[in-house]
Amino acid sequence: MAPAQAPANTRGMARVGRVIALLVLATRSGFASAPDEPAGSAPALSRDESQRLEQAKELFRQGNELRKVGDFQRALDFYRRSRRLVPSVPNTLNAAYCLQQLGRNDEALELYEELLTEFAGKLGDDDKQAVASATQSLQRKVGSIDVSANVAGQLVIDGRMRGNLPLSSAVRVLPGERTLRVLKDGYETFEARVSVKLGETVHVDAKLVRLRSAGRLRVDEPALAGSELFVDGALVGRVPWEGTLSPGKHTVFVRKDELGTAPAAAVVVDGQTVDFRAELRSLSRELRIVVSPPSAELTLDGVPLGRGNWLGRLPIGAHRIEAHEEGYRAGRRELTATATSAGDIGLELEVDARHPRWASAERPRLFVEGVLGWAFASSLDSQAEASCDAGRCSENRGANGPLGAVRGGYELGMGLALELAAGYFSVSKALSRKLEGSFEEQQLKIPVHYAFHDELKLSGPFVSVGLAYRHELGNVLGVSFRLHAGGMLAKSRDEVSGSARTTAGAVPVSIENSGKAVSSAALLLIPGAELFIKLGVLHFGAGVMTPFLLLEGPRNEHGELSVDRTNCSDPLTDVECLPGQRVVAEERSHGRFGAIAPVFSCGYTF
Repeated sequence: MAPAQAPANTRGMARVGRVIALLVLATRSGFASAPDEPAGSAPALSRDESQRLEQAKELFRQGNELRKVGDFQRALDFYRRSRRLVPSVPNTLNAAYCLQQLGRNDEALELYEELLTEFAGKLGDDDKQAVASATQSLQRKVGSIDVSANVAGQLVIDGRMRGNLPLSSAVRVLPGERTLRVLKDGYETFEARVSVKLGETVHVDAKLVRLRSAGRLRVDEPALAGSELFVDGALVGRVPWEGTLSPGKHTVFVRKDELGTAPAAAVVVDGQTVDFRAELRSLSRELRIVVSPPSAELTLDGVPLGRGNWLGRLPIGAHRIEAHEEGYRAGRRELTATATSAGDIGLELEVDARHPRWASAERPRLFVEGVLGWAFASSLDSQAEASCDAGRCSENRGANGPLGAVRGGYELGMGLALELAAGYFSVSKALSRKLEGSFEEQQLKIPVHYAFHDELKLSGPFVSVGLAYRHELGNVLGVSFRLHAGGMLAKSRDEVSGSARTTAGAVPVSIENSGKAVSSAALLLIPGAELFIKLGVLHFGAGVMTPFLLLEGPRNEHGELSVDRTNCSDPLTDVECLPGQRVVAEERSHGRFGAIAPVFSCGYTF
């Protein structure tokens, strides 16, 4: 819902409209003179109370300005600061609305329910109905965790205090994986990962075990006096404080109004009392570190914060966030907290596909790629080229032509993939060559000098299967190697033109079936390597493919060489009398050869 709109085409939407109207009313009406009394009937306020009320009003006004422009995260911070000074219907309702806009439905639900309990006397019947409607809507968007325990401990879910056990009702949470902890002085901390579905209530029975060995933590530094003390995410009291904890590292921080400390590690030693000291510093607004996957271990400046998300305020300055989870690449992020810093800070870990955790995972990893390139070969190993020995050829440059393919694959794990490809491969080249021959006429041997120009071409579709190995060099960069084997339905041809010269002159010649395509099956071996980058589900690569033809090609169907004999009168003197000869008949179209093809690829992973 949004403050500027109130759709009412259904009964449910009409109720949402009443919540919006209530929100607008809260924006306009401001605060009562005191949190628990209606305007006009409140007792006289002390100077300190008046100052707190004015501060709360000003924070509320600033929150309204931010909410109007859609900055719900910063607006929420101002409403919460206003609530800490003077809780009221306006700042509670607007904070709930901002939380709902930010998708934090469990926290929004808590505030709407608080309106119906703590502020019920300040809501009219229609307003109560509107808030109740919003509450029912949110209840369908969350799950619940019902926690029981053998001790009266403190409950922390995803790094946020959710109350003291025993609870009067189940705790609302967002669907997904949640990290639950129960803490009690003198007991080992109970921790569990809980999967919660939409609308589901999960029951957790926390069994805390008394510490067999313990040490004590003492916080009594005068500069911290009166501060709230948090140990392992739970509020344990105010400084000065001393309590029993299990030996090992514990995360400790304090809060005192707008001052506080960063989470710090306190090492408790069995049978000893350890003193914790820290210096209060100015804090940012409330920040939420959101890590994915939520089971990852989170650290701040090297201090462990536990698994999953963390909610709190940080001392102003530079900080380093890190997260670790088995089967994922470590994630790191630098941040600078300022006096106005607020909102979510995301840290998403990338799956390490080569990790043994995923080796047996039965999840399809299909991908499809398109490949385009240009192949180069020094020779087609044809008989036409073989006749070029002793420098009898000119314009005898290498062959080249396009190569394209579509390939799909299935990842087998550990970087290996099975691939299938279909494509088209074509190479062509031109050469000019000279051949020597002769014919007999009237018992005389007459020499003939031939000059031919050949246009050679090999082309056709192919299919192949093979294995590929992908090795990731970082979060986005990687290299792949593959080896394919397959078959090609090849067509080869040699279009020959030329001339014959004797002592009597020169004459053009024609070759029977010149340029006629000959079909054959060719066996291909195609190694390749590529460097690729990943951009989400897309990946782009550049590299080389090196197709090799492993079988010799068929012979062409060229027949006799002939000339136009229209002007033939004297076979001894007229070159037009040249008889038919099989000079280039049935030459091999191609032999075993290899090519190298620079290629570019793009692909999609499902």
